[in-house]
Amino acid sequence: MQGDTGVYPLGLIIIAHGGFLRNSGVVRKQSGVAERSWGLATRSFQRGRQEYNYDLWSTNVLRDCMGCKNNRARELRMQKLFPSTQSLKLSRDQSTTLQSLSTIRRYLPHLLVVISISLVMVGSAATVLSATTTPKALWSTNPITITFSHNAGAGSATDSFKCAPPYLKPIVLTTTVNNPVLVSLTTSPSSFPQCGPSYTTFTLTAHSIVPGTYSGTVTIRQTSQYGTAIPPSLIVKIVVT
Repeated sequence: MQGDTGVYPLGLIIIAHGGFLRNSGVVRKQSGVAERSWGLATRSFQRGRQEYNYDLWSTNVLRDCMGCKNNRARELRMQKLFPSTQSLKLSRDQSTTLQSLSTIRRYLPHLLVVISISLVMVGSAATVLSATTTPKALWSTNPITITFSHNAGAGSATDSFKCAPPYLKPIVLTTTVNNPVLVSLTTSPSSFPQCGPSYTTFTLTAHSIVPGTYSGTVTIRQTSQYGTAIPPSLIVKIVVT
C-alpha cells in the first residue's frame, strides 16, 4: 500500500500536471485568440479613426474652398460696387484729359488767331530788321539824263550816291545799256573803298554816233562786278541828237 500510495500520488501529480499543462495550453490558446481579437479591434478602431479624420479633413477643405469661392465672388461684387484706387485714378486722369481737350477745342480759334498775329509780327520784325541791316542805295539824281550830238560822239553827267546803312566794304559800279551795238555807258571812277555814310561823286559818260534815245543803268555791287547788288539802280536816259 505504501508502494501504491507512493505511486498514485505521483501519478495523480503527473496526471494533474498534464491536465494543468493542457489547461495552460488552452489558456494560452484562448489568450492568443483574445490578443488577436484585441489587435483586430484596435486596427479597426484606428482605421475607422483615420477614415473619420480624412472625412473631417475633406469636409474642412471643401468648406474652405467654398469659402474661397464665396470670398472671390464677394471680392468681385465689391470691385463692381466700389472701383479700385487704380481704376479711380485712371478715370480721373481720363476725365482730366477730356477736360483739357475740351478746353483746347473751345479756345482753338482764339489760339489760331493769336498764333497768326504772332507770326505776322515776327515776320514784320524780321522784315524790319532785314531792312535796317540790308544797305540801300541813295542817288542824288535818279533818273538822270545825258544829252549830246552824234557829231560830238559823247556826253557826260555828274551824280553822287551813298548807302544807308553804310556798307563799309569795297564796292564796284557796273553799267548796262539797252543797245550795246549803238551806245555805251561808263563810270569814273568805277570802284570805291566803301559806300557811305556820306555821298560820293562820280562821272557818267555815254558814247554814240547814231542819233536816237537810249537807256542804261548803273548798279552798286558788293566787292566785285559779280557781287551782290545794292538796290536800287540808277536809271540813265541817253539822248543822241
